[in-house]
Amino acid sequence: MYQGKYHNQNAPAPRRRKPAQKKASGSRTGTKVFYTILLAFVLIFIVAMAFVMNELKIWLNDFEASQPTAKCEEVFAELFTQPDWQELYTMAGKTDTPSVNAQSFANYMQEKVGDTQLTCIETSAGLSGDKKFIVRCGTEKVATFTLTNATPDSSIPTWELGTVDVFYSCNQSVNIITVPGYTVLVNGKELDDSHIIRLNSTKAEEYLPEGIHGYQLCEMTIDGLLAAPTVEVRDLSGNPVSLAYDQDNNLYTHALEDQPTFNAESPEYKTLLTAAKTYCEYMIGKGGRADLKKCFDSETEIYNTIVTNTTWMQKFNSYSFGEETIDGFYRYSDGLYSAKVSLTLNVTRKNGTVKVYELSNTFFVENKGDDQWLVINMINADAQEPTSFVRLTYVSGGKTLSSELVDAYSTRLTPPALEIPEGKTFAGWFVERVDESGKTTLELAFPPSEDGSVHLSGDTALEPMTLQARFQ
Repeated sequence: MYQGKYHNQNAPAPRRRKPAQKKASGSRTGTKVFYTILLAFVLIFIVAMAFVMNELKIWLNDFEASQPTAKCEEVFAELFTQPDWQELYTMAGKTDTPSVNAQSFANYMQEKVGDTQLTCIETSAGLSGDKKFIVRCGTEKVATFTLTNATPDSSIPTWELGTVDVFYSCNQSVNIITVPGYTVLVNGKELDDSHIIRLNSTKAEEYLPEGIHGYQLCEMTIDGLLAAPTVEVRDLSGNPVSLAYDQDNNLYTHALEDQPTFNAESPEYKTLLTAAKTYCEYMIGKGGRADLKKCFDSETEIYNTIVTNTTWMQKFNSYSFGEETIDGFYRYSDGLYSAKVSLTLNVTRKNGTVKVYELSNTFFVENKGDDQWLVINMINADAQEPTSFVRLTYVSGGKTLSSELVDAYSTRLTPPALEIPEGKTFAGWFVERVDESGKTTLELAFPPSEDGSVHLSGDTALEPMTLQARFQ
C-alpha cells in the first residue's frame, strides 16, 4: 500500500511524549504564604485604620466639644434657661446702690422677662481673642458673657466662661415727704440729706432751743430706680411710720401728729394772755420787774431786752385791752409751746385822748419745773409763717459743681465759678424739660450776668432744679 513519497517502512516508530506533571507541593506552598501575608497586611491595615479612625473620632469629638459654639450652648443652658437673676447680678460684679441691689434687680428682670424664651447670638469681642455672646429678650439685650481659651498653646482650645454682665434701665424715681431726721430706706438702703430736694418749715426754727424743732417736712427724691421700690420710714425711735402712696404723683407721705386742741378754756391760753398783758402793762409803767418775772424767765435775752428798753408811756388816766385773739398754737414738746397773741392796748391820756397800741407777737413758753410756765422768747412775727428751701444743683461738662438748699424766695443767687472753654462764651444756666411726647429740650433758667450772680424778683418760688452750664 502506498504510504507516501518518503515513507520508510523500516523506520522506527516515533516516541510519544509523556504529559508534563504539575509541581504540586512547592507551588501551592508559595501561594498560601503570599495570601497569608496579604491577609495579614489587610488585617493589620484594618486594625490600624480602625485605631486611627477611633483616635480621629475621639479627636474630632474633643475638637467639636471644644468649639465655642458648643461651650456657648452649655453656658447658655446653665445660666439662662432658668436664670437665677440674683446670682447673675453677683457674677456680673455689680455694686449695690440705693437704686439697685440684687433683689430689686431680680424683681425687675422677672417682671421684664417672665416666661419669655431668651436667645443668644455671638458678637465681636475685639482683639482679646475671647468669644462674646449677647443674650436677648426679644430684641432687647439683657446680658452678655464671654468665653476665654484657657489653653492657647494647645491644638485643641479649652473654652471656659470668662465674664458675665447684665443690663438694666434705671428710669424710675420716687419722692418721699417726711420729717427731717427720720430714717428713709429705699430698697433697704438709707438715704442721706443729699436726697432732700425741698425743706418746708416755719420761722420758729430760728428761735427754738438747739435740738427742738417745730413743723418740718422735707421732700426727698431718688431716681435711677429699676422699678417701683420698697419704701420705709422710721421715726426717731426707730419705729416704722405708716405711709400713704399717691400713685399719680409717685409720692409717699406720712401724716404728722395732730396738735392738741387749743381754745379759750385751755390752760395755755390763760398763760399766754397773762404774759402778753403783763408785758404791755410793764411797758406803760403799770407793772414792775417783779410782775414781769412771774411770766418771763429772767435768765433769758428777751427779759433783759424788755427791762432795758424805753417804756411806751407812764402818765395816763386809764387803760383797757380789746380785740384779744390767740392763734398759731404749736406744741414742740411736752415742755415747750408757742402761739401768736394779738390784742390792742387802749390808753387814755391825761388830756382825754386815747392812744391805741397794737400787739401781735409770738410767745415761746417753757416749763421750768413745778408746773411753772415762763416766756423764754418773744418775737414780733408769726412763728408759724412757712418757709421753704429748695435744692439747686449746678453741673458743667457732666461734673457737679455744687448742690445746696437755698431759700425758695431768694432774690439773689451765687452760682459756682466756671471754667469757660477757650473760644467760647457762657450762654447761661439751662434746665432739661420733657414735653408730653417725651422729647427733651433745654430751657434757659438763669441768663448770664456781668457779676456772675443770678438776680430774681422773689415773686415766684424757686423749684428744685439741676442747672447745666452751656457755652456757645
